[in-house]
Amino acid sequence: MSVSYGVDSGYGGDTSPEAQFTAKRSKLLSQISTAKSLLSELKTLCQSVPNASGSSDDENVLSASQSLAILTRLDNKSTNAINQHLDNLYQRIADTTSRVLVTGDLNAGKSTFVNALLRREVVPDDQQPCTALFAEVVDVAQNNGVEEVHGIKEGVTYDKSDPNTFDRMDIRHLRTIVEDNEGGYELLKVYCGDDRGRNGEDGNSTGGSLLHNGAVDISLIDSPGLNIDVIKTMALFSKQETIDVIVFVVNAENHFTLSGREFLTTAGKEKAYIFIVVNKYDQIRRKERCRRDIMDQIKEISPQTYSDPALVHFVSAKQRLLSHLGEPITESPEGPTIADFTKLEESLRSFILEKRLRSKLAPAKTYLSNLLSDMTQLAASARLAASQIRTSMSDQLAKDAPNHERMLQLKASLLDNLDRTIDDTATIVRQTSALKLNEFMERMDLFSDGVEWSGAIYVWQYATTLRNTVYRGATQRLRRCEEFAKRKALECVETVQRATEGLEEAPRIDPSIIYSAFDESSSGGPGEGLKRGISMSDSMTDFGNNNGGPVSSVVPMELEEFFDYQDRLEIVKDYVPSMGMIAAGAIGFRVMSGPSTGAALSRSGYNGGGGFSGTKLLFAGLSVAGVGLFLYVLSDMKHMVDRKVLGKMRQHLTDSQLIELSVDRLVNGTRRVLRLSFWEFQNHFQRLLGESTRKRDEMRAKATGAEKSAERLEEIARRLERCRKEVEAVELEE
Repeated sequence: MSVSYGVDSGYGGDTSPEAQFTAKRSKLLSQISTAKSLLSELKTLCQSVPNASGSSDDENVLSASQSLAILTRLDNKSTNAINQHLDNLYQRIADTTSRVLVTGDLNAGKSTFVNALLRREVVPDDQQPCTALFAEVVDVAQNNGVEEVHGIKEGVTYDKSDPNTFDRMDIRHLRTIVEDNEGGYELLKVYCGDDRGRNGEDGNSTGGSLLHNGAVDISLIDSPGLNIDVIKTMALFSKQETIDVIVFVVNAENHFTLSGREFLTTAGKEKAYIFIVVNKYDQIRRKERCRRDIMDQIKEISPQTYSDPALVHFVSAKQRLLSHLGEPITESPEGPTIADFTKLEESLRSFILEKRLRSKLAPAKTYLSNLLSDMTQLAASARLAASQIRTSMSDQLAKDAPNHERMLQLKASLLDNLDRTIDDTATIVRQTSALKLNEFMERMDLFSDGVEWSGAIYVWQYATTLRNTVYRGATQRLRRCEEFAKRKALECVETVQRATEGLEEAPRIDPSIIYSAFDESSSGGPGEGLKRGISMSDSMTDFGNNNGGPVSSVVPMELEEFFDYQDRLEIVKDYVPSMGMIAAGAIGFRVMSGPSTGAALSRSGYNGGGGFSGTKLLFAGLSVAGVGLFLYVLSDMKHMVDRKVLGKMRQHLTDSQLIELSVDRLVNGTRRVLRLSFWEFQNHFQRLLGESTRKRDEMRAKATGAEKSAERLEEIARRLERCRKEVEAVELEE
């Protein structure tokens, strides 16, 4: 370790150690403030990166989201702890005081070493482990020139201006206070002056007070032995953050114990350089071997301390104190000598005063550098996670785009025009049904060919059978119209369903509504379909029953109702002449053939036998002609009945508006079942489209948010790296 100065550090024109220290201290103070600001900004940025774990199944997104979840654990508790530590560093750097912790194992001679530095016996020392609590030796100038001891109890915040925070005691009773500690103190503040430079003993090299030299105020903390108990050891660990320099005193006879190794390893994480004093070196016979073994241990425990020989000294503190007090001492040629202790003091002064750049600023620089490096990595990891989320969201948007566009097209071309599709289907049903029913009305005469004519005496039975046959035909024609309407409704549903093929999740149309609506008649009673406005065939089925039923009341077959007055006149006109001819011929023939007629003619003198026979033949011919005429008229009765029955049936169906009502009911029923079938389909489709739109809007928002976060994180990562480089540029190794 070089102790020479005079080279401009780059922080100002003044090259004195004090000027360099001030400039570099100001630089680190500024960087601490910057680090706190960047930490707060980084925390906010990490927490603002969108969480995409529920928006995609992509493994990269899930990994990025999991990484981000870890990164965003910069909760208030952790950031408060970091900020608190940064505040402590800031206060330590801004503070002009330096605290030096003198520690080591039991009986290493720590108290003796402190007394040797002060050139007076202040803190008690003995062969027994006297120091059972912390004793901080502070220059008497900080207590208005009054030498005394302030006892501070655990949990009390010490304030020199507040007597309620400490107990004031006489410095002459310090040994008793330390050994008994009846007050249960955790720390003793020992205000005293040192005896250095008395009679010019120390010369110019180490002259002047060590505790107060005008540049910085130094306090020496004498601590309990590390191996007294675990509680004291942990208490010592907790003091590391508030001290500037660690002086570790090693007993040359014992080397480094396990507790000492653990302490140095822990302390070395924050303080790269530790001042090591190998005490009681005068009691070692094989000094070179001892020196070699201890240096090997130091190399293993603290490599940076090992690399600087000015930080390791082999001395005898007791020898130096006795010499100052005028006691006789014996110096061995192999050491240690008074000159060795003087060299130790020069190195310690250099380390504390001239090299306080390292003792006070190095821990802050080390922590700041590590913190900024970690924050830079954190920002880079968060930026990478945000970039992965943005890329994945963009890829997912591109992947889902065809399906979403297809849904939008279907909505515009199909869903928004479903009413027109239903109307088109209903129009086809109307046209076809009307055509079929009109055809039925026009071809009704053909139904008589299927009914057997059994003669005039069965005319009423024939008429009834013909009537029922016509109604059965009407029922069948209505059923065919219903089947056609059902088929067209199903075709409409299938057409709409096929249009949704290719969608990732296509809503299904339930055709059971159509089947149940059109087939209701098969499960319900007569007229059940009419109640639903679709099926009419069931209500007409009974019209075809031979046992009467509703048809007998609609189209009765009674004589007085079946043959009206005009019909009767036509019957009289057709049948009376033939019946008259038959009756006249029969009566004339009978009269001419009777004996009374012949006797009367003989008495009258008429004897025309040939004429008589001719007259009889004339009457016989008249009867035969009448019979022939009757048979002719009787043979045309079937056609007459057909005309009458079919005419009445046609008139009845026309008056009852069979075609109009049936067509209207089929059309309205078709519309109704299609609307019912498409209702859930439309709702499901709208839900899917709404969910797809919402998901895409969410992914776009997350992609945009992640992109902005990535840009800001990249920018803050550059600022963090720039800040870290500026911290690293603060040169503390001179």
